[in-house]
Amino acid sequence: MKKAYILLSILIVLLVAAQTVIFILFPNLHQFAQNRAGDDSNRMSVMNMVHDQSELNKMNTSLGQLRFEIPTGTPASDIKVVTSPIDREISLYLNNVEASYFEDHPVVGSTEHISDMYFDYGSGEASIDFAMDGVYEPVTKVDDHYIYLSFLNPREVYDYIVVIDAACGGDDDGYSAGDVHEKDVTLDVVQRMKRILDQQGRQNVGIYYTRLSDRKIYLKERAELAEELGADLFLSVRLNSTATGRESDISGVSVLYQVADTSGRSYKFASICLDHLLDGLGASSRGVLPGDEDYIVRTADMPIAVAGLGYVTNAAERERMGQEEYREEAASALCASIQEALDSDLTKK
Repeated sequence: MKKAYILLSILIVLLVAAQTVIFILFPNLHQFAQNRAGDDSNRMSVMNMVHDQSELNKMNTSLGQLRFEIPTGTPASDIKVVTSPIDREISLYLNNVEASYFEDHPVVGSTEHISDMYFDYGSGEASIDFAMDGVYEPVTKVDDHYIYLSFLNPREVYDYIVVIDAACGGDDDGYSAGDVHEKDVTLDVVQRMKRILDQQGRQNVGIYYTRLSDRKIYLKERAELAEELGADLFLSVRLNSTATGRESDISGVSVLYQVADTSGRSYKFASICLDHLLDGLGASSRGVLPGDEDYIVRTADMPIAVAGLGYVTNAAERERMGQEEYREEAASALCASIQEALDSDLTKK
């Protein structure tokens, strides 16, 4: 028995030593394993496969800083570019892509502002994900068989920038009662706001969202996104609750503002939001309230309003929160609030 233990110990030492030697001789192996471990994804870094061709950049500066060949059989209408500002990521989606895409179709151009680039493929569909060093607005142009992609500072594209925040998310349900959870209501309302604002299409206004899916975003990240963008308006969508979380007759809509904003712009923005919500929802008013104890309100350096869409601890309001009509009315009211604020002198510092 003692001899067996000795042999086992020797074997473990040899295996550890062999692993150490492998990682020393092949330093990229560990990263490759990380890229492919944990799920069924084929995602891997391809930053070192992008070629910097200065001559191409000189010839096509008006077309973009990176050039990708469009796979045969892929119409331009099938190409999608999706941004995730909170993650500082931009993704390019292509169809009819093989695993050897980067080998068969060299990507050329400048990787300025790109920290890393990832390739994820499967069943003919692929995404090329760009980890950026900040928040950028992607601009694409299609020319012959190529797509050109540029990354611009949002202020180069838009006259106004608005950040919209859906409270809670992920493992943070927020205020909850019965089968109604704050994270679900706020997400649904904000998704409806996006649909409305996209349809309105004010081209000089950039709208950025802290989340459009059920994921957890820390308060600091939300605040930092608005700060980095230099947003003109910051609107957070939430629900209200009694302090104890118990059922109560307390009801109504309220909007928090930043008292420390001595210009009065935060108060005016909150007042605009409250007026539209009262009109759209037919709810009672809890007023425009000081919100400086709230982290997002306290740290904002732009007009901010935190809209509380009623009390989840009130049975009647909770029932309305579960209705699509109520959420659509809330979304419409908040979109109208943003439009009025932008059309006023509210964004002038």
